[in-house]
Amino acid sequence: MDGEGFGVVGDTLTSHLPWAIEADGLAGLGEGTSRTRCLGDLRLVTARFGPGRFHRRSRELAMTDGEYVGVVLVRDGTELVGQGDRQVSVSGGAALAWDSVRGAECRIPAPVAKHVVLVPRSRFLGVAPRPEAITMRPIAASSATRLLGSLLDGAAEGPGLDAHTAAATGGAVVELLRAVCAQELPVPASWEDSALLLFARRHIQENLSDTQLDPARIARVLGVSRRRLYEVFSSTGEPVAACIRRLRLSRAHQEVSRCPPVKQIAEIAREVGFTDPAHFARSFRVAYGESPRDLRQRLGSAA
Repeated sequence: MDGEGFGVVGDTLTSHLPWAIEADGLAGLGEGTSRTRCLGDLRLVTARFGPGRFHRRSRELAMTDGEYVGVVLVRDGTELVGQGDRQVSVSGGAALAWDSVRGAECRIPAPVAKHVVLVPRSRFLGVAPRPEAITMRPIAASSATRLLGSLLDGAAEGPGLDAHTAAATGGAVVELLRAVCAQELPVPASWEDSALLLFARRHIQENLSDTQLDPARIARVLGVSRRRLYEVFSSTGEPVAACIRRLRLSRAHQEVSRCPPVKQIAEIAREVGFTDPAHFARSFRVAYGESPRDLRQRLGSAA
């Protein structure tokens, strides 16, 4: 649900996830504004806060409903975020991902304007198969962060989005987040590895309906050994089988989210290589936190 402003209950800020307000935080909140918008299963929080300090510890973690990866994109000013043994400074145009299931601290030394995208942890696995490889690593300003910022600016402004547009915008945000995070994820060690990885992923994308698609078949098509294929994928942190599963479910999510529906869910399952509808539904729920039918009904009922 879209909403304006932020809530303060006792010493807790509830603009998106619960954050405890430290001693000098209340004054900064007096200068603050925020807007929350739902983009499908993502939440976009656009905020402007004055100087302050906040933290998420055991109490705030227990108050949090669900597990998310938060991606903060600072539009103006500087924010300091700490989690575990790392502290990162994020300034205008840069981004940072943090994990909602771990304690965190935030310090705003001067007024800051930012977007925060809350991505369900299960869906973020499609962006970065190992979230720990990307969280709390500064992401420098780039063409990808600029495009993401422009999209979030547009999504945050003006009247609320209808359910269909909101879901489509959420999908576009996820794709841009994948490009943003790719700047920090491991990359193949050589040009040859990069080319092999590109061809392998392209072959997977073009053959998702092949129920026999597996590492052995991909290796044969590319003319390399399975061991060589495994080595190239291991450099990215995502095994071959996991890549096949992620791409299948990502395509299915895209098709299920179409409004109005174009295909039956069983047909979509077959087109992405699932022969058992029940297995497809379970895998989809694990990846996205809801079944294909629930997603389609939610989008339809919100229209």
